[in-house]
Amino acid sequence: MRSFLISIVTLFLLGIIVFFGITFYFIKQHPQYITNKILSTISKQLKDTSISANSIGFHIVPFPKLYLTNVILQTQKGDTIHIKECLITPKITNILSGNISIYSIEVIQPIASIILQNEQKKNSKTTGYAIPKQVSHLLQLITDSKLFIENGSITFQNNDYCFKIIGINGKIGVSKTLTSSLKLTADEIIWEIMNTVSNNSSTAQKSIEKVQLHIEDMPYKINTALLHDTSPLYDLFTNTKKTTFKVSGAIPTTNTANNITFDFTTKLEKDNSDKLTMHGQLHIEGTLPNGNTSIPILLSVPFTTTSSEDMTHFPPLLIKNSKLLFDKTHIDLHGTIKNYDTLSNLFFDGTMDVKNFSFPYWFTFARQLPNGIQHALNQLSGEIKFTLSPQQVNAQKIIIHSLDTTFQGNGTVNNFLSPTITLSLATKQFNLNTLLPELKGKKSSQLSYPKETFLTILSNLHNNNNNNNIKKTINYDITIQADHVTCWKFDGYQFICNIQPKPQGTQIHTNCKNFYDGSLSSSLLLSNRHTIQLAIENIQLSDITNIITKEYELKGKASGTSRVNGHGDTLASFLSSLKGTIDLYVTDGLVKKTASEAIPFSMLHLTCDSIGQPSKGNKSSTIPYKGKWSAEISSARWNGSITMDGLIQFSTTDWLSIKAENIPSKVVCSVSGVQAVAYGGISFDIDNSFLSFSNFQGEIHPKTALSGTIKTSSSTSNTRQWEGSLTVMTQNLRNLLSKLGYEPKNISPTMLQYCKLQGDIFISPATIRLTNIQGILDNTLIKFSLNGLQTNPPSWTGDIQLSSLNLDKYLLSINQNKLKKSQELWPIELLNKVNIQSTLTLAELIYRKVPYTNVVVPISLNQGTLSITPITASLCDGKTEASFKACPLSTNGNSAQIDFHYISKGVDMIKLSKKRQQEYLISGLGTFVINIQSIAKSSIDFLKNLQGKWRIFIQNGYFKRNTTTTQQNFSNIGATGNIINGIITNNNFAITGPGMVITGSGKIDLPEWNLDYLITIDMEGFPIAIPIKYTGSIDNPKRTINAAKLILSTIGSLGRDTIGLIQDIFSAPLKLLLP
Repeated sequence: MRSFLISIVTLFLLGIIVFFGITFYFIKQHPQYITNKILSTISKQLKDTSISANSIGFHIVPFPKLYLTNVILQTQKGDTIHIKECLITPKITNILSGNISIYSIEVIQPIASIILQNEQKKNSKTTGYAIPKQVSHLLQLITDSKLFIENGSITFQNNDYCFKIIGINGKIGVSKTLTSSLKLTADEIIWEIMNTVSNNSSTAQKSIEKVQLHIEDMPYKINTALLHDTSPLYDLFTNTKKTTFKVSGAIPTTNTANNITFDFTTKLEKDNSDKLTMHGQLHIEGTLPNGNTSIPILLSVPFTTTSSEDMTHFPPLLIKNSKLLFDKTHIDLHGTIKNYDTLSNLFFDGTMDVKNFSFPYWFTFARQLPNGIQHALNQLSGEIKFTLSPQQVNAQKIIIHSLDTTFQGNGTVNNFLSPTITLSLATKQFNLNTLLPELKGKKSSQLSYPKETFLTILSNLHNNNNNNNIKKTINYDITIQADHVTCWKFDGYQFICNIQPKPQGTQIHTNCKNFYDGSLSSSLLLSNRHTIQLAIENIQLSDITNIITKEYELKGKASGTSRVNGHGDTLASFLSSLKGTIDLYVTDGLVKKTASEAIPFSMLHLTCDSIGQPSKGNKSSTIPYKGKWSAEISSARWNGSITMDGLIQFSTTDWLSIKAENIPSKVVCSVSGVQAVAYGGISFDIDNSFLSFSNFQGEIHPKTALSGTIKTSSSTSNTRQWEGSLTVMTQNLRNLLSKLGYEPKNISPTMLQYCKLQGDIFISPATIRLTNIQGILDNTLIKFSLNGLQTNPPSWTGDIQLSSLNLDKYLLSINQNKLKKSQELWPIELLNKVNIQSTLTLAELIYRKVPYTNVVVPISLNQGTLSITPITASLCDGKTEASFKACPLSTNGNSAQIDFHYISKGVDMIKLSKKRQQEYLISGLGTFVINIQSIAKSSIDFLKNLQGKWRIFIQNGYFKRNTTTTQQNFSNIGATGNIINGIITNNNFAITGPGMVITGSGKIDLPEWNLDYLITIDMEGFPIAIPIKYTGSIDNPKRTINAAKLILSTIGSLGRDTIGLIQDIFSAPLKLLLP
């Protein structure tokens, strides 16, 4: 048995030796035959192509190989391929049987020149096949192009682009079963799109390195006449049973330490029913450089197809469980790829589930937004249903979750060479406080990002390190809508936000169509200095101010604009860098703190032009702004304005915490045409309700100067108080009062001229104090202090001191016509609106030419009753006392009960006569008494209802004309009378003295302003008693003397002086009764 086995092995080895020997001998003896057979085999597959070789050799070890050099392939249309060296491995078993089959072909240093022309033909009669439209479209792309193969590289080039494969090395294996294998490697694949605009440059090159292509079980019986009769795609699908394609390579990055590899595998299989399916996977994995860090990426796309029998269309490609991991972003992808008529219509219909997508990681503009908004855009999740085609991405449904808000909408991406991203999202409720937590007093931490955005990284990779940033060609149009939006404590409705790129940066437009019955719109330009434009129209301010503060109320409709710019990573730093203008109008409004501090206005105009002054400290709680500030307010009767130029401090935590110190300012106020202008320093602190206008100087037109300091603040009981020191000086007080609407009709037009007052003022809701007030009015020195209490009614106390006051200069003369027209009602109701306890003192008071001195007038007005008692004064060495009382009568309309009592006694009549500058002088000691009552509501009413008694008594004196020395002595002058309904009656007027008796009787009608009085003079030297009749107007009576001219001529000057004196005596008391 052992010897048998040895014999068998020996025979087998001998057979092998004989086989190889015969083969070697056959090849050596018939090399040309073998070459011809091999070339004939290849020629059958290459229609209309001739093949020749200049030299032939044969290698046995390690495998039999036919060695050809200078192989030339030439087509009828002129394409040539020159192969310097070529190794062909035949199947030896087939050679022995007389058939030549090729196992593999290895090409070394091929050189080719191929012109590709569009000579596509359809020959369905001969082939039964029409080229698929996808292949037809591909052939059109390579029309009029050239293919060069040289030194292990292939170059495909035309006027538009160039495609080059460098470092090709590979092997093709062919089997008799019509299957083959291809193993091909390349050091680098490079392509570039030529720049048709400039002849001097082209776009950056793109490349893939370390490429490996492996195809197994591919049917090799393919008609290579690619552009003539049949399509290799058709041959591939019709001849394949099971074919596997594998492609792998590396994408170079800017950093050699980083690497991105890709691996693509697909399998084509036919089942027993001859239906074709395809399935495989694309896998990309690696890292991208970003500064000193690396970003991991992973893309895994498994796919499969349904069966397809139509070779003119690609079968639908199903993608399930595909995922993309880019740093922290996770995307799951599902969908179907379909192709219809041309490659331009190929599209992907799918769904993406996104987690942890970060806008600031991808887009530069998002990093310029406030920290809170960056947080909201940093961890987005959602779902996108979309359709992808070579021309665009159309997202029919987008659901995005950010913080506590869900957005739904749609979007598109058009033109991938220069993309435009269009996104439209909507939500019911959008709370901006989550984006800007600083609005609620919270801080938002600053996020840290990779050095470059992901788009920049991909752009650098795409442009092969030529720094062509893809963000320059990306446009976007993002719209966000919300039914209800909340910002701080404000609410708005019908909110729209739009984001678009501009040459200067990113533009963000917002529009709130319903914002407190008005509208609000804004525009934010994100650039090196962010620019904000804001506009409001017809906003009702009452609800807004009620949200901001409960202390103040501001009503009205507001409209205005604002344009500011700034920069900064946080809201505080951005606000501190703001520079710009604000212009705001409020119409038909009201500023109110309490009911007594309400200021209605028709227009309020606020403007500012300022720039932020960043604080040196990192934790400053205020932001200073320096600039020009103005406020203007007006109503029907008055208007005012404040203009400031200086620094104002704003709080970073409280909207109304605003303060300033001694800002140079101009204050203008106009009331009823009277304008006041003042310049000084304004300080304020809204937190503490403090405001001051210090060291101001100004002018009130016409001809009025104003200066001093005034300030207001809140007391410990949270009530406002005003205090200050003021000086007011005017050359024409009357004109100023007239301009202000207080026409002094009953005061002489020559008075109320020069006036100067200065002193201290204090005003609070409970108290008004005027202290140390002193000055001059016309020629009267004034000094007083008053204290008012805001009770119900208000109460005033204090003392008033005057020097010399001549009332005659202020009072208009009274005549009958003026008295009859004096129907104007007295403001008696004012007696019930104030309480007064005061004392008026005058060094001198002149009334109806009567000079009183040391006048003391105690005034008491309490609950509507005015009591002035006792009035004391000195009158020419005599004493005067008087009292006055007025009490409103509720039973008689606006009438008042008036009581007046007057007595002067011990009056030196000669002094009185001289001080009154009388034409007729009288001496002696005089006594005057008047007691009257009346119920009245006007001047004429007072006279008609006047009741009372009066008495005149002068003793031991004389009378004479002031221009003569002759005098008439008397012992007594006396008269008494009654007053009934304004009619004065007297029956006992008498003057007695040595050689003289004068008597008189009659009546004086004050309401009618006339008199009827008879005086009889019987004097020594008169031939008879002379009656004198006085009739007519009181102020200009007609005198009638019933005596002959002869008698009158004999009475002498003394008699005539006596007649004139009599008129003065009985007319003097009347002047005390005038209203």
